[in-house]
Amino acid sequence: MILERLDLENIRSWKSSSITFPEGITLFEGEIGSGKSSLLMGIEFALFGYGKAESLLSKKAHMGSATLFFSVDGKKYEVRRVLERKKGKVGQNSRGSYIVEDGEKVPLSASELKQRVLHILRFNENPRPNANSRIYRYAVFTPQEEMKAILADDKTRFEAIRRAFGVEDYACAVTNSALISSRIRDKARVLAGMFSGLEDAKARLKDAEKEAGSGASGIRELEAGAESARKRHDIAKQRLKEAGERCSRMTGLSTDLRNAEERMESGGSGARRHEEQAADEEAQAARSKKELEGIPSSPPSDTSSSEIASRLKSVEEALRERDTAAARYEECRRMVEDDDLPDDAENAQEKVAEAAAGIDGKREEISSARSTMEGLVKGATEKRTRASTLRKDLKEIEKLGDKCPTCDQVIDVERTTEIKNAKAEEIKRLDAEASETDDRISAYRNEIKKLDRVVTDLADEKTRCEVLASRMKDHKKAIGDMESAKKASDGAAAEYSRLAASYGLGDDPVGELGRARDAMAEYEKAQVRAEGLKDTIRARDEAAASHRAEAARLRKDAEEAGAELDGIRAKMEGFEGAERERDDAEVEEQKAGREMVDVSSRLATAREALKGAERRIKEYGEAVADGQRRKEEHDRLGGHAGWLDDYFEKSARIIEQEVLTSTRQEFDARYREIYSALIDDPSKESRIDEDFGPLVSQDGIEQDLEYMSGGEKSSIALAYRLTINTMLRRSIDTLKSNLLILDEPTDGFSKAQLAKVRGVLEGLGSQQVILVSHDAELESYADHVFRVSKEGGASSVAKVEKATP
Repeated sequence: MILERLDLENIRSWKSSSITFPEGITLFEGEIGSGKSSLLMGIEFALFGYGKAESLLSKKAHMGSATLFFSVDGKKYEVRRVLERKKGKVGQNSRGSYIVEDGEKVPLSASELKQRVLHILRFNENPRPNANSRIYRYAVFTPQEEMKAILADDKTRFEAIRRAFGVEDYACAVTNSALISSRIRDKARVLAGMFSGLEDAKARLKDAEKEAGSGASGIRELEAGAESARKRHDIAKQRLKEAGERCSRMTGLSTDLRNAEERMESGGSGARRHEEQAADEEAQAARSKKELEGIPSSPPSDTSSSEIASRLKSVEEALRERDTAAARYEECRRMVEDDDLPDDAENAQEKVAEAAAGIDGKREEISSARSTMEGLVKGATEKRTRASTLRKDLKEIEKLGDKCPTCDQVIDVERTTEIKNAKAEEIKRLDAEASETDDRISAYRNEIKKLDRVVTDLADEKTRCEVLASRMKDHKKAIGDMESAKKASDGAAAEYSRLAASYGLGDDPVGELGRARDAMAEYEKAQVRAEGLKDTIRARDEAAASHRAEAARLRKDAEEAGAELDGIRAKMEGFEGAERERDDAEVEEQKAGREMVDVSSRLATAREALKGAERRIKEYGEAVADGQRRKEEHDRLGGHAGWLDDYFEKSARIIEQEVLTSTRQEFDARYREIYSALIDDPSKESRIDEDFGPLVSQDGIEQDLEYMSGGEKSSIALAYRLTINTMLRRSIDTLKSNLLILDEPTDGFSKAQLAKVRGVLEGLGSQQVILVSHDAELESYADHVFRVSKEGGASSVAKVEKATP
């Protein structure tokens, strides 16, 4: 999945904004609270509908929406969700939600929209509206606070890892198997009461089979009588058939007589028609021969048409090259004459380097001042926190009174006063130190502002010198281009003259060759017409011969038909009386048929009685089979329940432990690799413990994570986050996400650590990486930078054009 654009309307602090997402590494930077994280919430809401509706919709807005444009495997999609405030409550408005796929807009409800998005992304997950996407949460984007919670709490972290890598599925399988086993045994108990009448059904089946045997014997006797009646009927039917065939033969001879008469008549008329058509074809052939005699047989020139075309093309190309080269020279000459450069253009490049060096120096001073200031802010905060705790202690001491509320002993007032005075002095000292630190922080802020202004001035001067240096470079190139164009123009003119002379042409080479080409084309066109006339003459001669041959054949056929007429009349005399024979045979066949129907009726009655017995056999047989089947099903279900209880549950628990161990080993190897890339200190190493917790040791001594620097903690969190992403993308077949989103991934990183971030991200092979951070140092490691700011409670984003190095 690749994100392309996000449109937000009244989503948190975003009133009406459109944010584009280019490919590569993109940084969204800005102050805390500027609205950076709201962008990520908008993406997740548009895709899956996640997030509390009340917190997503701007406080004073009645309607809001998030529209995300993205692509999967090169296919583009657009998905939109709408929030609406009604009667003080905020919820999704399904009427405004839709998805655009293959250019077609399809309105969908909130739950249907999530199902469709999961199908498009090929995330095989629970489509319920309130179910989180495990794949998106751990393979694409994990919020900063959620990652901190995973690392800080052993139980939360272990459950998250089991959920992310599907290990919890085995525990669910064990629970489900116990539930299934219970339901199977319940069903088996029901089946036990459903085959109690099995033996009675078997006895009834036996009686019905005996009755059917007796009925079958009577049917066989009736069938013998029916067979005798059928044979008598068949003999009568055969006599009727033979008489009918004689009548049919007589009818056929009558038809043959009419056909012969028609052949004799049509043969004569057809022969006359073909002779007329032959004469017409011969006349057409004579006209084509006359036209052929007027077409010339010799070409207008000894030079072939292809050679003329080749010469014309060469001359035209030489003429174009001559004119193009002359125009190019004139253009270059004007550019050199019109370019007006200032006096200091020659030294512009040196001034660019000086300004760049000055900017780097001032930025180092700013970074140092900010680092010191952040330490002072942290110290002042700790002092104020300590003072606040002491004040709470004083209030608790003052509430005690004369006796201890726990043991009911009298409190030493003198000792209490001494403790209160000591705490008051400590509070006074902490407040004074915090106030002094605030003054130092203010001084550092003022110094940083001054240095920022100096950097801005140096950047402006650097930009001006870069533009001037570029113009100087273009000016020198234009002079060289002008000289090259002059040489090319002279050469093209000489080549045009040489080529015209070599073909023996005059002042208008193109015109002469064009006229020669047209004359040759007319000649070739006439030759094509001549070949067509020859084919026409040949075809008409053949058609005339064919018509004359057909006329002769038709005359001969008419003569033969006349000879057949006498033979047909003689044969018809031998079939007189055929109709009378057919009528007698028909009377005899009807009598035999009535006898056969009578026997068949008695046979049908006997068969109906047999069917009744067979129906009872089927009914009792089905009852027996059903009871037997239910008994077998009862026994089979008992076997299944035993297998689930005795084998499946134990096997699932063993597989769960093996999968967890294998996952931890692979997780540890990948985590070590990423951690080593971020922390370039051979004395330190980090690994993953049995509960998937990160452990750090230095020179073989394990370190407490709570007392590590902010940069080290962030490195561990980032390595952990990227390890989850890498393993999920490799282990889940349905995941084809080229997208990675990181929220404040480098909080507390040093410059040396920041320099390694880009290499680590590029090593992941993600087509699109989106970083959200308030750390401006990440600008130099991103392909694209967007600055998020908030003014008047409304967030906005602007693309930052990176300076050319």
